[in-house]
Formats: sequence, C-alpha cells, structure tokens
Amino acid sequence: MQAALHCHTQSVTSRKDYALIITNAYLCTYYWDDPLTKEPMEPPPPPHLKALTLQRKAQKAAKIAQITASIYNWLDYQWKHPKSGLDPIPTNQSRYRTFPSAHSSQTLGRAQVGAAAAYMCTQFAALPAEEREKYEALAKEEGRLAHEEKLCAIANAGELLSPSEAQCTIDHLPSTLGLFLKKLGSVLGFHACLYLAGPEPRKEFPKAMPGHYATSARLFEQFVKTCYSDNNKLAKSLPPEELATYPTLACVPIEEVVDLQETSPQAKQVCDEVEDTEGDEHPQKKKKNAGKKKSGK
Repeated sequence: MQAALHCHTQSVTSRKDYALIITNAYLCTYYWDDPLTKEPMEPPPPPHLKALTLQRKAQKAAKIAQITASIYNWLDYQWKHPKSGLDPIPTNQSRYRTFPSAHSSQTLGRAQVGAAAAYMCTQFAALPAEEREKYEALAKEEGRLAHEEKLCAIANAGELLSPSEAQCTIDHLPSTLGLFLKKLGSVLGFHACLYLAGPEPRKEFPKAMPGHYATSARLFEQFVKTCYSDNNKLAKSLPPEELATYPTLACVPIEEVVDLQETSPQAKQVCDEVEDTEGDEHPQKKKKNAGKKKSGK
C-alpha cells in the first residue's frame, strides 16, 4: 500500500502503471477466465493451451481492462478516503511529559505534513531573534553551497565518473530514462531502447566480449523487423511528394560531412558534386561541357 501511495503522489501515469503491475501479478497466479468472486479450484493452464480465438482474445482484453480499472479505482478510493483514526504512535508519544501538546493533534493523511510544518513554524517563531538570524544565515549558506555544487556538476558533466558514481548512475537509469523511452516509443510508434556496453563496476568483468554485444544488437534488430507489417510500414511512410523535398545530406552536420569526405570515396564524390553545383551559376551547362571534354579525349 505504501508503494501505491508513493505512485499516487507522482502523477496519473505512475498510478496507472502501478495498477498494470498489480494486474500482471494477479494474472500470474489466477487465470483470466476465472470468476472474480470465487477462488480458483485448479492451477492456470499450461502455455500451449492458451491459444485463443479472436472472440476469446476480445473477451480477455475486456476482462483485463475490467480488472485494471477495478484495482485503480480501489487504490484511488483508499487514497482519497484515509482512515479517520489517530496514528497510534503519536497518540502514545503524547502521553510523555516531554512531548509537545500541539504536536499530538496530527492525524494520518495529507494533514500530517501540514501539521508538522505549522508546528515547526510556531517553534521557530518562539526562538530569540539572534538564534533565528543564526539559523537563517545557516540556511542561506547551505543554499549557496548547494547552488555552487550544482553549477560545478553541470560544468563537469562531460568528465568520466568514478566507479561508485558510475554504478549509481547505472542503477538510476530505469527511473530516469525508462519513462522517457517509453513515452518516446509510444509517440513515434517505435521500439525505443538504450544500449550500454562496457565493464559495469559492480560485476567486474574480466574481459570485454564485443561479439556478444553485436549478437544481442542483431537479435534486437531482427525482432523489430517482425513487429511491423507492410500496412504499418506504409502508414508510417512519407508521401512521395513530401519525401522528394528532403535533401540527401540534410541531417548530416558539416563536421561529419568532412569526416566522411576523408574516409569514404563515395561520400567524397557526393560532396564534390554538391560543392560544384553550389559554386556554379549554371550547373547544367557545366555538366554538358564536361561531357564534351570527355568525348573529345
């Protein structure tokens, strides 16, 4: 329940995702066709017996949507209607003589944070003026140091992290980039993923295995090819008249074009043709003259 409350404070998307997680856990234990009001009398069927017709697939999708909506509504109701009873821990603490009487009135729910903030403001206002100034100066100094640390982190963003910092960054990738990749894939209609290759500090790989990485990347590409039909590809394709407006090197920066010119003969030939066309006022005449020279030779 604590995880559900945490997701409820984040966003509507996190609440729906948490409801889907519970639905998946439910379907791992119970068969989707079992009545919701009765306990299952037999285990779920094996995977090879789960082949469904189109009608049964529609029934299963409707049943899963019903289960997910029920779980989401139940969690939402529990959040909006907290228990009215007092928390037993603050209630017992209020019996001590050293416990402030004003703090014993807080209850569970969203009022807990407000009661704690009001209590701290009251206690801070009761302090002498000199002590309040000292704490205010300390807060300003801590804020300045935090701001400088943030600016330093931004300035040194391109430097190599230490092993502990790198491992911490790797551990937080699902929470930082997972939602972005999920939304990006849903908006573009693609399979969005992130490839990381290298020695992870925690695992201490004895040697690199580039062949395994290439195999996994190739398997993912083969998997993506099977996810889209010809109709999906046509629906995602640009019209011919719009496709003709896109130049060949429109998305390649100038620096990369120079590098390609040095390394690839084909790219060098394309770049030379583009430069000749841009520098000549009559490119068609120049091509005709070039043809005459070749024939004369």
